[in-house]
Amino acid sequence: MNVGRKAADRITGTWETDDGDRLDLSFDGDRAITGVISAGRPDNLVAIRSGAFDRTTGALRLEGEARRPDHSAVVPFVIDGALRGRSLHVTYRFGEDRGSAILSRASRWRTLRRHFSTAADRGWLYIEPAIVPVARAWRSLRRPSKSANARRLRERGESTASLIFRDASQGDLPALAALHVKTWSATYPGVRHPPTFEVRERQWQDAFAQMNGSWFCIVVQNTAGELVGFAKGVKRAGGVGDLNKIYLLGDYQRLGLGRRLVGHVARRFLSEGSSSMTLLADAANPSCRFYLALGAENTREPGGRLNRGSFVWRDLEKLASICPEEPVER
Repeated sequence: MNVGRKAADRITGTWETDDGDRLDLSFDGDRAITGVISAGRPDNLVAIRSGAFDRTTGALRLEGEARRPDHSAVVPFVIDGALRGRSLHVTYRFGEDRGSAILSRASRWRTLRRHFSTAADRGWLYIEPAIVPVARAWRSLRRPSKSANARRLRERGESTASLIFRDASQGDLPALAALHVKTWSATYPGVRHPPTFEVRERQWQDAFAQMNGSWFCIVVQNTAGELVGFAKGVKRAGGVGDLNKIYLLGDYQRLGLGRRLVGHVARRFLSEGSSSMTLLADAANPSCRFYLALGAENTREPGGRLNRGSFVWRDLEKLASICPEEPVER
């Protein structure tokens, strides 16, 4: 395939995913690519150590090292991709993490908005300690109450004891992708263009294609056979587990199911040799108070600033002891 001179020249610029991850690329017109990528979260920018672009085929390869935002370890990254029309399709390896993404060219307006956002982030450092508790409380008010959800549960003829916790299988993929879309959009209601079903389906397809023991997913299933929640765990180097994702439908929140999910993930990590667990979240998410109540600690940035969206449980034995213990169907 020949992407042509015009298409090849379009590789220079800013490319973004729906989740806010981005590549800032500069092509020398021959083969070399330079620039920065966001690694792990949008504000964790690192330089590309070596990069190449084939203007004939549209193939792209980027390599370098990045500091993990969850526990500051430096890990290598490799990004392979191809320019296809107006999209950049990539697969990535970030330490032990693997996945794929489709990036679109950022408009001038989005680039300007990002620069404004960067300036606002600097100001946010000073007001965050006062604003975060207020934002959590406001978003908590939008959630159904415990009593309302308990009543709805009874009206559906269900009970918390009737819900099944089991390992996800590849047959769950469409339902899991749909649940991911719905719960993510409910958690982040202010995002104008949330990830679509196609994006989530592709991400889970990529995950299930790598069934090498590096990750697991526990789902919650109701009596109708529908998935209502899930938690994904990813094993990191050095005996660290990462609670990569945890979501429940709104009607199933505040019923103790989140605590049960966390307990299942903690015990799975313990059985596989992990002694601590990390989690990254939106600092304004009301669930952050739930993580702290379960004994999590906020981590600190390299400069010493408290990161109110980054958590670590340093003693998984202790965490497992305060969460309900029950079998998981495999």
